[in-house]
Amino acid sequence: MRKHAGQFGVPIIEHQAVAFRLADMATKIEAARLLVHHAARVIDSGQTATGLAAMAKLTASETAMFVTWAAVQTLGGWGYSREFPVEQWMRDVKLEEIEEGTSDIMRLVISRNLG
Repeated sequence: MRKHAGQFGVPIIEHQAVAFRLADMATKIEAARLLVHHAARVIDSGQTATGLAAMAKLTASETAMFVTWAAVQTLGGWGYSREFPVEQWMRDVKLEEIEEGTSDIMRLVISRNLG
């Protein structure tokens, strides 16, 4: 039987702060996924979805940054270690916030497509 990572004698998921962080991570991921799927459906139907696509990109990239940051925080010092992939993921995700339009550019596109 595999031993689970723990702190203070219990699995870390049993600590309320960690459980709440994981709940926030899961909720943000699902919301971003739904927005991306919605934008894709609108585009697939032949409609213009510039603002909606920008919302999806903004939400997905900022969610990815939050989730990797939260994973690093949850792992503590190990989160910054190159022994764990989460450190690399956080650096990679930062590029996604910048690539194909920064978050500020996405907000500009969104604001111009409101109404």
